[in-house]
Amino acid sequence: MRWMAVAMVVVAGMSVAVRAEEPAKKELTKAEVEKIIKDGITAFRKDIVSDDEATRVKAFDRVMPDKEFMVKLFGKEDGELLWPDIEKYLGEMRKETVEFKKELEPMGDIKEIELINARDEGEALKYAELLKIIPKEIPVYRAVITDQKGAGGSSSYLVVDGKFRWFRGIEAAPEVLADKKAGK
Repeated sequence: MRWMAVAMVVVAGMSVAVRAEEPAKKELTKAEVEKIIKDGITAFRKDIVSDDEATRVKAFDRVMPDKEFMVKLFGKEDGELLWPDIEKYLGEMRKETVEFKKELEPMGDIKEIELINARDEGEALKYAELLKIIPKEIPVYRAVITDQKGAGGSSSYLVVDGKFRWFRGIEAAPEVLADKKAGK
């Protein structure tokens, strides 16, 4: 029994030592965030127009929110409260990747991506309620994407833990959350 107690102390000590040696997460620069978003948009566009359904689904799943993402944005309680509806919506969208392909393929290659920081003073109005509840260190952007057929706006792009995510309609989340809490 005594050896078991000693082993537990050693393991616990090693765990603390390992955690102490882990480097602190470095906050991304604006340029790094914008590169992640531009690369994410470009990779998504390339893969979502693939003739291969599995490639399109993989592209979709790579950029869409998951439960962990929801918890990081809204906290455990609120993220888990929102997740079932998001999961259902994503399941429906996932079945429609051929529609994404039909819509985006004729647009051709992306020529330019102009990013607009949703936290900037002029942009924050549309996102005001959302920006009150998600962590300040999570970047939120909109984009104007210019391709061979023209330009169009798109939103909302976020970077969480260095990963690109697309969450269309996220600005409505505070209202949806309030309704869910009110039992509507």
